Amino acid sequence: MGAFTTDPAVAQLLHRAGIPVWHIRPKVNMDEIVVDAIVTTEQPELVCQALESGASPIYSGLVGPALFRAVSRRAHLYLDVSRSPLLLRYDQETFRASTSPPERPGQRLAAHERPQGRGRGRANSAARGSHHNSPHPSHTPSRGRDKTVDPVHDWMPRRLHSWDLAMRSVDRSAPAKRQEELWGYWTPEPALLLGPQNIARARRYIKNWLRIRPAWLYLLEHPYARITRVQPQWWRDYLNGEIEGDTPHDETRRSKRLEQVRCVFQVAFDMKDYAPVPDQPIHWFTHRMTDPPSDLCPLIVWELHEIGFRYELLALDRVLVPMLNVENADSLREELLSRVFPDHDLYYVHDIPESPRGLCATIPAARVRSLEAFRQVLVRWPLCPEPVRGADRLALTSAQAQIETVEVAMVTFYVQTFFAYSGRPPIVPHALPPFRES
Repeated sequence: MGAFTTDPAVAQLLHRAGIPVWHIRPKVNMDEIVVDAIVTTEQPELVCQALESGASPIYSGLVGPALFRAVSRRAHLYLDVSRSPLLLRYDQETFRASTSPPERPGQRLAAHERPQGRGRGRANSAARGSHHNSPHPSHTPSRGRDKTVDPVHDWMPRRLHSWDLAMRSVDRSAPAKRQEELWGYWTPEPALLLGPQNIARARRYIKNWLRIRPAWLYLLEHPYARITRVQPQWWRDYLNGEIEGDTPHDETRRSKRLEQVRCVFQVAFDMKDYAPVPDQPIHWFTHRMTDPPSDLCPLIVWELHEIGFRYELLALDRVLVPMLNVENADSLREELLSRVFPDHDLYYVHDIPESPRGLCATIPAARVRSLEAFRQVLVRWPLCPEPVRGADRLALTSAQAQIETVEVAMVTFYVQTFFAYSGRPPIVPHALPPFRES
């Protein structure tokens, strides 16, 4: 028993009544098929790669205030945002201008004087030590403290052995650069913070650095913040708190210098709003303090060495390997240089490690990965010595003697090259000082 129908409504009624039913559909012919559009799937322009081995995420959880607090304190950029700091950036026009003959004999342009890229034309001659047509035989140490030697201070971390050898053996026989040709400092020279003999004053230097540190590091990554030329004396004036208050109306040399310092630091904060409250707490990583404690000061100085070394390495690499016509040159350079550091960040120290790592590791085998990444950077530079360029690839299986020999050769080449171009010793990595959370 059963029924069949061509009406779908009748088929539903019979089915609900429990009667077997066959729904007969009429034959339909489609004479034409119309396609409105064909959509081709494309690879999304998003960063889908996993974090590099060794990198640690700064936050895990839902998007919200906690995420933005983590970003503001631990990193200044999202992973998929391009990072382009203002460090001797080149373009085609400024490169042509820099390679043209100077206006007068002996004139040279220091790299820090032209943030947009001048100073490239006489790069090779600087590496050979031919700095001026009319040499003036004064040497850098005669201008003040010998910066190849760290000051003796309880808060100064120990300099790494290979870097100490390179700094003490730097060749300063070539004529010194003029004062106006010396490179400035992207961050304060760490020894400057420990220069005062008075502990209270040294603590004030460190406190003032920590106050400006988040804004300053953020501005260093901004492509249009012109803050790359800061002389040591200018840093000293700021760290000592001498830029507060109204601008003096006298025309003394000191008042003019303080006005120049204000012009530099006002990119980080409005001077009329700069009125630091002594009891206002300062944040530094996970620490919150009103006065930097003595047991934490060595770590603060250590981090300043790390940051200074990274920015100076990037600046020198921009001079020696301009990559003028290379597509995505900034990204390629950042990717290469960031491998030198265990946190894979070229601009920022993500956290204070519990134990030495990277270039600071105490065991040579633990430094291999960072040393080999450093060697890959140096082999691109002009006049790279054969012990570095021709060395076998450093690996965990490399002999300790081989690792240490190549390390000394690399470090010596870097220090001497930086000195030749900048006219001053570089900021170099130091050993991680011990610290126990109280």
